[in-house]
Amino acid sequence: MKALQFAGQILSAIWRHKYIWIIILFIIVAVFIDDNGFMARYRLEAENAATVEEIKAYEARYAADSARLSQLKTDPAAVVRVARENHQMKSPDEDVYYIVSPDSAATN
Repeated sequence: MKALQFAGQILSAIWRHKYIWIIILFIIVAVFIDDNGFMARYRLEAENAATVEEIKAYEARYAADSARLSQLKTDPAAVVRVARENHQMKSPDEDVYYIVSPDSAATN
């Protein structure tokens, strides 16, 4: 019987402060549960900040590549340098020797 009275007192206290409980429930739903809540907004803001940083990195890379492309279009010496360094090309009157270490030969 005491347990039933205790439960009645708890329900009476909850019913007496029903507006406070509704406000607390609303805050819990708005912050944690809802898809458009504050936690989701915070997550989207963090993702947006990461995307903005990635865009800045791509823009910097684009600017560097554009400058290099401009240099390759205007300077024949730059084209020769890229051909020699990246594509192992040589002029007809020269010999090129590659020194290969045993470690790199084993991995290739």
